[in-house]
Amino acid sequence: MSWSSWGRKVERNMPRRIRREDRPTSRRRDHNSRGKGKISGHGRSHFQAPSPAMVSPEDVHSFMQSGSSALEGRVLGVDFGEKRIGLAVSDSMGLIAQGLETKETNHMDKTINMIVAEADAYQVKKIVVGLPVNMDGTTGEMAQRVNGFVDQLRERVTCTVHTWDERLTSAAAERAMVDMGYKARGNKKKIDRIAATLLLQSYLDHQRHVSD
Repeated sequence: MSWSSWGRKVERNMPRRIRREDRPTSRRRDHNSRGKGKISGHGRSHFQAPSPAMVSPEDVHSFMQSGSSALEGRVLGVDFGEKRIGLAVSDSMGLIAQGLETKETNHMDKTINMIVAEADAYQVKKIVVGLPVNMDGTTGEMAQRVNGFVDQLRERVTCTVHTWDERLTSAAAERAMVDMGYKARGNKKKIDRIAATLLLQSYLDHQRHVSD
């Protein structure tokens, strides 16, 4: 089933998700930021985006001493889109999110197969999918598509699948790009990667603090 045929099932009069803006900016980078934002590694591309909350050595020590299993195992973060899927994965302790290569897709089955393959490759215990929520807390057509996608994904994987409020992550990702001296226009894959990383880090931070 294609995205277009699937999307026709959704009511057209519902409020749409606020679109991401492409805010071009001049490329500026001082000597202190030189080298930041580079994609490293071979094969799989990784990107470590700025996290909403820093993980301190005290956090790690507290986590180890508590014996909590709330964050045990890797978690896969998914920034869902009809053209691109931003991905991020956590470390085995569920503390730090790291961006993965953004995938291009235009077909639901292809997207699900790709995420199943990533979940198997990293042996994740959870999958977290960003849910587009309006600033007033309401949801629209895109949120319904995400929920439909999540329902089908749950039928294909053995791990748990959660949705997570992703409002402001796209805007934060674009700001991070600008801060690193990149233009938002023409770098949508990088933006999706950062958005997935911020989404997952937000979830990890919340789970860690809840388990404290």
